[in-house]
Amino acid sequence: MNFIILDTETTGFAQNDRIIQLAYIVYDGMNLEPFETFCSTDQAINFSAMAVHHITPEMIENQPRLIETEVYKFLEELNSEDNYLVIHNASFDIAMLAKEGFKNRMQVIDTLKVTKHLAPNLESHAMQYLRYHRGLYKEEAAIEQLLNIEIKAHDAMGDIVVLFLLLKRLLDGRSPQQLVELTQKPLLVNKLRFGKYRGQLISEVIKTDKSYFEWMISKLTDLDPDVKYTIEYYMNK
Repeated sequence: MNFIILDTETTGFAQNDRIIQLAYIVYDGMNLEPFETFCSTDQAINFSAMAVHHITPEMIENQPRLIETEVYKFLEELNSEDNYLVIHNASFDIAMLAKEGFKNRMQVIDTLKVTKHLAPNLESHAMQYLRYHRGLYKEEAAIEQLLNIEIKAHDAMGDIVVLFLLLKRLLDGRSPQQLVELTQKPLLVNKLRFGKYRGQLISEVIKTDKSYFEWMISKLTDLDPDVKYTIEYYMNK
């Protein structure tokens, strides 16, 4: 059994965007082994994405396609239901990998969803917020030295070092399977992130415009499962 602690950097966040950096740590419960690669794509890097991860077109020029890299090929070898795939906001990275033909068979631990379940009242559940809130930054130097890497904020390898430290905290007193179950457990969403009621509380808007939410459930085939769960929860309450 291994934990595959993974992060990607991409050209952007839209449907046509692609992976330009893949990094993961393989953790067997005792040892850590890092894997990282840049890769090329025909999709131009969005400037907003570039401002976050600081990967420029020159850095991926002449790099192989992701599926041609040894890092990707080894990920395919690790792709077994015996292993755990650990990602912060797993649906995004798994969807990005799927664009490259990767069909995940590992058990998924989404640390974003798990922390939302365990600490719902936090101001934020973003990785960098948790890095400071949980004091994870204090332990980074030891991991950096162990892996012989330089940690950079928002860099894929830097993010998974933080993710590894977060995973260890979440596993304190819990089994991997419990984290998988929390990942799969529906989560109540406070506010809508799209549409005419964006930013408003679902619990309040549904009182005045129930038909809008009925339309969302019946027509939006790609509706986020947690949003759907929340709408049905308040409609049946």
